[in-house]
Amino acid sequence: FTGLDLRQAKNLIDSTQNLDCFVTASSTMKTCAVNLSKISNDLRMMSSGPRTGFHEINLPPKQNGSSIMPGKVNPVIPEVMSQVAFNIIGNDVTVTMAAEAGQLELNAFEPVIFYKLFESITTLTGGVQTFTDNCICDITANEEHCKELVDHSVGIITAICPRVGYSVAADIAKTAIRTGASVKDVLISRNLLTEEEINKLLDPYAMTDLPCAKSENGPVKPIRFFADFFGMSFGPSGIFVFLYPFGYPLALQKFLLVEKFFKSFMKLGFITLKKRPDTRHPIPVNA
Repeated sequence: FTGLDLRQAKNLIDSTQNLDCFVTASSTMKTCAVNLSKISNDLRMMSSGPRTGFHEINLPPKQNGSSIMPGKVNPVIPEVMSQVAFNIIGNDVTVTMAAEAGQLELNAFEPVIFYKLFESITTLTGGVQTFTDNCICDITANEEHCKELVDHSVGIITAICPRVGYSVAADIAKTAIRTGASVKDVLISRNLLTEEEINKLLDPYAMTDLPCAKSENGPVKPIRFFADFFGMSFGPSGIFVFLYPFGYPLALQKFLLVEKFFKSFMKLGFITLKKRPDTRHPIPVNA
């Protein structure tokens, strides 16, 4: 016995004629894979550099870089995750066409549906595991560079606008762009607000307003839920980039979608994830 909660369909006519349930399952995996590939694209972009890219984070080097550019580190693990997603997207097209090709009660293309479904489950499980173990766990943030980007961002003037008005805020922004000074320095030079008020208004965590869960040790950043689920291990600043400089609420939504998907398949017995030893450093509450 499988131990799975298998039961007869309530509507035997519908379940014989239509294979839309498999299309739904395949589509769910495709949605998950697309989100993971998008996250991979974000990580590749954020790690680009170090001279001419964003250079906000460092991905762990996993193989020799380019043969024509010594020292180059290729984002090979995010690229693996994206290729897994490409394959699953193609499998979803196959499942969709096979389900559509039936006639009345005859669905002659179930074999390829099952083959592609299980291939998607297997590759997605492996992709997430290697993405977790060989990339996410060892990401580090270039904290000083990220802070510099925030401090010299002109976009943060939006947080000041309600206090000084649109016209004054626009003039401050233009002055910062023209002179190369930071918004904070321009505000201080004009004596419009006290330094304490400016620091409070321009606090990046206050601006992003990320939700926090509570634990016995105080608030916990939401990204930790994803870490707990996959048994990740983070260095002192290994997840800092997701919360700084602007926060990462969209990535959080994607991670929670991935978590929901995998928990569903774990209940069905399709997926088993090995729990890694918890070697994480605590994430400071005020980080």
